[in-house]
Amino acid sequence: MRSTRPREPTGNDARFAPVLRIAAFVLAALVLGLLVLFGAVWLESQRLKPPRDYFPEGALEAADEMRIGRLLAEMDEPVLAASDDDGQFALRMLYAPSWGDPVAVRYQATRDGALRRSVVLDDPATDTARQRIAVARETSVSSDELQNLRHRLEQSGFWHLPPTDEANIKDGYALLVEAVDGDRHWLLTRSAPNSQSSERGLDALVGLMADELNRDDETVLMRDADDWSP
Repeated sequence: MRSTRPREPTGNDARFAPVLRIAAFVLAALVLGLLVLFGAVWLESQRLKPPRDYFPEGALEAADEMRIGRLLAEMDEPVLAASDDDGQFALRMLYAPSWGDPVAVRYQATRDGALRRSVVLDDPATDTARQRIAVARETSVSSDELQNLRHRLEQSGFWHLPPTDEANIKDGYALLVEAVDGDRHWLLTRSAPNSQSSERGLDALVGLMADELNRDDETVLMRDADDWSP
């Protein structure tokens, strides 16, 4: 009958024991390092995540949703949502350059009429500041001006344009246009829409955006960028 006594350690066991201890230590260190890395990535994703959901699920690519949402949050912009109120109207335009200061303009109907809010994100005064400075300006607009804007938006074909296009433009800037009109809500993003705007069906919309973004005596959006590199 075979003995069930434990096997006595051999010379080979003693020789490989330090190697096994080192391998176990390396494995434990690797697991700990991966946990720290995953934790850091998760914390960074939470930091970059906008504090509120600005857009309906799937309306934008995940990267665009995070980037644009963070810009709107820094600008202290509200979420735009459709409702059953026929008098509700809001139009928001966000210019987000690869380099430079983002600019947004929002028109919104109010109980007393309408307002226009323009905001620029300026670089902080010190390198240690964690957030840019939002310089905002609000003015009242007449109902006629708001109605004209509503009409121009309708005539631009905005409500029938797809959320994105296939233009292969790697440099320049991104433009978000978002609007609610009663129970309608629509948004689109375009990279450098004033490049090849005719071919992309954006002439009328670019004209409207240029008028509004350049309204504060600054050239933010050029109407034709085909001969110009932003």
